[in-house]
Amino acid sequence: MKNLPPIPFFVSSLALVVVGMLSTLNLACPICNGTGFLKAAQGLEVKDPKIKLLNEVPVFGFGDCGVPRRQTKFTYAVNMTLTNNSSSAAKGTLKVVFSSHPLGSQTFVLDLEGNLQPIDYVPPTVPAYVDVAAGQTKTMQVTLTYIDIPVVTGDPEPVVTISAGEDVKDPTCGGTGKLTFAKWIGAKLKPPSFN
Repeated sequence: MKNLPPIPFFVSSLALVVVGMLSTLNLACPICNGTGFLKAAQGLEVKDPKIKLLNEVPVFGFGDCGVPRRQTKFTYAVNMTLTNNSSSAAKGTLKVVFSSHPLGSQTFVLDLEGNLQPIDYVPPTVPAYVDVAAGQTKTMQVTLTYIDIPVVTGDPEPVVTISAGEDVKDPTCGGTGKLTFAKWIGAKLKPPSFN
C-alpha cells in the first residue's frame, strides 16, 4: 500500500501553488475598466461643500528660475452632497479648487533669505474620485492634499468650488489599465487616491 503525504502538507502546498499562480496574473483595473484613464464625472449636482483643515506642514517649493520659497502642505477633509439626476452612473473625477485669494491677484511669498517675492496667485486644483449611482444622492467625504502659499494671520479660510473634472491618468494602475491580483483586490476595496 502506498503512503500518501499528510493532508495538511497537501493543502498548504496546493494553496502556495494557487497563490503563486494568482500573483503572476494581471487583471483589468476595476477603477478605470482597463483603459488607464479616469473620465470626468458628468451630470452631478454638488450641494453644500464644507471643508475642515486636518493638517498643515511647512515645506519648500521652487519658483521662477529655481528660487526656493516657503510654502505649506495643507490636508483638508471635504464633505459634499452629490446628486445624480441622470439615468446612468456618474463615476470619475471632480475638480476641487481651493481659493485663498481672488483669481488673478498677486501675493507675496518669502524666499530662503526672508525677502518678499511677488507672484501671480493660481488657486490649487485637486482631483477627487466619486461614484454615484443613477438617480441617487450621496453624501461623501474625501481627504485632499495640496501645496499653497503659507497662511498669514488674518487670512480667511479658503473657499472651495467643485465642478466636473478632467480626464486623468488612473493613479491606481499608473495608466496601464492592468493590476496584479493583490492590487486588484485592494482597488476593489478602496477608491483611488491622488496624493
